[in-house]
Order: sequence, then structure tokens, then C-alpha cells
Amino acid sequence: MLTYYLNKHKRNVDYTTLVFCIIITCSLLLSSNSIAKPSNTIYQQLDSLRINVSNNPQTALKEAFYLMEIAHKNENDSAIAEANNTIAHILDFQGLSSLALEHYIAALIFFNSSYTQTLNIAWLNFQIGNIFFDKGLLEEAMAYYNTSRQIFISLGKLTSEATAVNNMALIAIENTNYNLAMEYFMYALKLRKKDGKVPFNLIHQYYYIGNLYYTMGDFTSAMKYYQKIIDAPKLDNNDNLNLAGLVHQYLGEIYLRQSKTGKAMHEFELARQNYMLNNRSDLLCKINLRLGELALKNNRNSRAIAFLEDAYEISNNNNLYKLRFEAITKIIEYYKHRGDLKMVIKFDSIHNCDIKEYYKMELNQTLLSMKLKIKLSKLQLDLSKKDYENEVHLKKLAMNEADIYELKTRQYIYLSAFIVIAFIVLIVFMLIANKNKKALLEKIILEKNKEKLEIELKSKEKELTVNAMQLVQINEITLSIFKRLKLIWNNVTPKNKIQLGRIITDLKTLHQTSMWEEFEARFVNVHKDFFDTLHKINPNLTPTEIKICSFIRLNMTSKDIAILTNRSLRTIEGNRTSIRKKLNLNISDSLTKYMLSI
Repeated sequence: MLTYYLNKHKRNVDYTTLVFCIIITCSLLLSSNSIAKPSNTIYQQLDSLRINVSNNPQTALKEAFYLMEIAHKNENDSAIAEANNTIAHILDFQGLSSLALEHYIAALIFFNSSYTQTLNIAWLNFQIGNIFFDKGLLEEAMAYYNTSRQIFISLGKLTSEATAVNNMALIAIENTNYNLAMEYFMYALKLRKKDGKVPFNLIHQYYYIGNLYYTMGDFTSAMKYYQKIIDAPKLDNNDNLNLAGLVHQYLGEIYLRQSKTGKAMHEFELARQNYMLNNRSDLLCKINLRLGELALKNNRNSRAIAFLEDAYEISNNNNLYKLRFEAITKIIEYYKHRGDLKMVIKFDSIHNCDIKEYYKMELNQTLLSMKLKIKLSKLQLDLSKKDYENEVHLKKLAMNEADIYELKTRQYIYLSAFIVIAFIVLIVFMLIANKNKKALLEKIILEKNKEKLEIELKSKEKELTVNAMQLVQINEITLSIFKRLKLIWNNVTPKNKIQLGRIITDLKTLHQTSMWEEFEARFVNVHKDFFDTLHKINPNLTPTEIKICSFIRLNMTSKDIAILTNRSLRTIEGNRTSIRKKLNLNISDSLTKYMLSI
């Protein structure tokens, strides 16, 4: 605004007018940069959603988007940022970390541009670090943890600094640098003892140290720290992290390694009861998966499937997408192990529907985010219009007041001139700094979006390969059953031959279903231009050869392709030779590498 005024009135403005304009402009800048605190109601609701997210994450997500819409209507930037933070927290809990990252960055951009709320900036950096840590991007995670730690240090937040240091220790554990991890944990313990405000934080630190000893295989030391947590007075009243349940679960794992199965199962049951008491659906789902795995290992099939189905039901009811995928995958493996083809096909169909629902959810959330961005853009345009109207008003006001200040002394004029120059330099500096910061953040967002797309493509390729191998396994099972039924054909009575013939017919029908059409649709979804590129290279490739090329693109062996296409291994090898000739490949050229390059 000041720059605009100076450019339009370079010759007609005097120093006293500039002083008056500067004072008004600065007050407007201060008021526009000040963060309007949202009402206590919105703050309380958002805090409640973050704390109780495990009860019903899907409902919590809808409520958070509703509160964000209210904040947009009220033009309350601070509330919008807090809503983005809450939405990111809920999405991360559901396993949608890529979408969560987008909302964390949106909140971080606001707080960075406001030059205040440094504590919020620290925690947002910490949460973004957690997402990178979960994705295995340890260097990026360490950078964000270190940024949050430096802010905590500058604010004198000892317990918060300890939290950042603990997560830096977790990175050291991932790098198998246990000595460095122990140094971090002990330093964090020292910080929390020095702070001494919340005894529970000290107990939380014992949990980290116990886990490190567990990872190192020093079970005696681990159990010593775990016992400190169990003996802590009134732990359940403050145990928002479910440390009691987690400790019981770790003790169960230790007893398992010591071949004390009875004690292990007792500890696991105590952990389950703690998770149920505190409505921790995610932890309850994880321990059910673990108990199902143990039951399978001990050939206790009925208990195994009961635990696995409980895990699936909990994850399904609470929209825990990652855990739901894990549960249904283990259920499919269980029925494959049992040879129950019908149940394998049933749950594989459910799994495929889950995958479609998952990507539909991501698409819907992305569209919703885009709508909110459009609303934000319209809001910014309205604010720009208001700024322009205020600017015109200020110009008229400044010109009308010019005559009043013409009689001021020369000393006051010199002082006014100095103030004007100082403020101009300050404003220019702030504008340049803000512009550079926004440019940097935009670059970070673009890089993260690119990284998100690459991760999603790798995930889709992995799912496509798994689907193809599942088709191979189903074909193998079907052909094996078909051969065994043929072997016993001559040994059954004529009456039973009729029934046996129907079974063989059903198997043939199952074997001849349109598996290729389903696989082709999924393949095109991941590798959109593959078939078109092949056709351009050589239009004379037959449909069978194109189909085999797609399987080679997934790095499948000739044996797997033969099983999947119901052809002999010799036929597949002949097809590969024909494809090499049509593509003009030398003997030394790898057909698989060629397909991967398309």
C-alpha cells in the first residue's frame, strides 16, 4: 500500500503527510498480520477430535472439514490452519499419510507466513518428520526433527525438546546405531527430569529405553524399565498413549522368546483388555493380527481365523485402511494354506473392492482439498479488493490532512523523514523475505507432490504384480485339483461319475473365466501407454504375444506365464523367440530389460 502511494504521488507529497500515512499503514499491517484467534469452541472441538480420533476416525474427519468450512466463512486464518493440522492428524491415523502431509504443509505455510505461533511451527515440523520416518525417508525425517528441536530449545520447552530427541533416537535405531540411540534417550531422560512438571513424561521415557534394550536383545534390562512403568501409581488415569498395554505386549514378546508361552499369552490378554478399555482400535487390531499369526504358527487354526477376522472387523469399522489391508491379506493366506479355494476367491474379491474404495477415498479427499483451495483463493481476492478500497480512502484522508501539518517545525520534518525511510526499508525487507520464503515452500510442495506420485506408482506396480501372482496361484490350484480328479475318474462308480463330472465342469468354467480382461484393465491403469507403444514398434504382434509381453513387463518367469495362460512351457518359450524376432532383438539383448524400458 505504501509503495503504491509513493509511486502515485512522488512530487506532491510532503514529509508530514508521509508520516501520517506511515502511521496509518503500519497500524493496518499490524492488524492484518495479527492472528485472529478462533473461538474457544472451535479450538476445543479441534483438540477433542485430535484426542479422540481412535473412537471414530471417519466421523472425526467429517467434523474437522465442517469446522474448516466455518473458519473459511469467518475468514479466520488461524482456525483454518488448526483445522488443517487436525485433518492431517486424522488422515495419518487412518493410514492416508500422503494426504496428511498435504494438510500439514498447508498449516505450516500459514504459521510460517504469520511470523508467530512458533510452537505450532515446531510441532508441525515434528509431525511431517513422523510421516517421512514411516515412509523410510530417514534423512528427511531427521531434518524436520532437528528443526522442531531447535525451535523447542529457543522457547525453553524441555519436555517438547525431549520428544524431538526421542524420535531422533528412533532414526538411530533404524540405522542400527544403538549407542547413539541410547545417548539420545538418556539426554531426553535428563531433560524430562529437569522439567519435572508431568511425572507421566518420565514414565514415557522409561518406555523408550525399555524398547531399546528389547531391540538389543537385553531382555533383563528391558523388563526392569517395563516394570517401572507397570508399578507407576495411577498410570491408567493419565495413560493417553496406552503405555500399560504396550508394555504388556512387549513383555509377552519377551516371554515368547524365552519359551514361556503361558506367561506370554497372559501378557497379551492384559494388553488386549487395556486397548479395549481405552478404545484404541488401532492397537487392538494390531495385537489381534499378532495373536492370529502366533495361532497359525502353532496350528491352532480356529483361534487364528477368529483373531484375524476380529482384526478385519475392527479395522473395517474404524476405517483403518492399512490395517484392513494387512488383515485381509493374512486371511487370504490362511485359506490358501488350508486349500479353501472358494474362501480365497471370496476374500480376494473383498480385497479388490477395498483397494478400489481406498483409491476412491484418496480421490474424494483430494477433490475436497481442491474445493477448499478454490474457496481460499476467492477469499484472498475479496481481501485484496478490500485492501484496494482502504488504500483509496487513505489517500484521500492523507491529502485532506496535509494542510494541518504544514506548520510543523523543521526538526519534526527531519524526524519524520527518518521514520519514513526506516519503515520503507523494513517493509521492503519483509516483502522480500516473505516472497523468498513462499517461493521456497512452493518448491517444497512441488517436490513432495512429485514424491507422492512416485510412491503411489510404485505401490500400484507392486499391487499389480501381487495380483498377477495370485492369478498364477489360483490357476495352479485349479489345474492341480483338475488333474487329481481325473486320476480318480476310473475308480468311482457310474453314479458318482455324474457328480464328479459336474465338479470337473465347474472347475473348467472357473478356469476359463475372464481373468485376462480383469488383469488387462489393471495393467492399463498402471502402464497406460504400454500396449500403444508395442503396437507402434511392431503392429504385427499377435494378441497372445502382446499378452505375454505384459507378463514379461512384470518380470514374471516363463513357468508362471505358462501356468497363467494355460499353455506349455515350450509354447511360451517359442512365443518369446517370436517376439524377439519381431522386435529385432539380438541374442545378447535381454527381453525383460527391453520390456521394462517401454
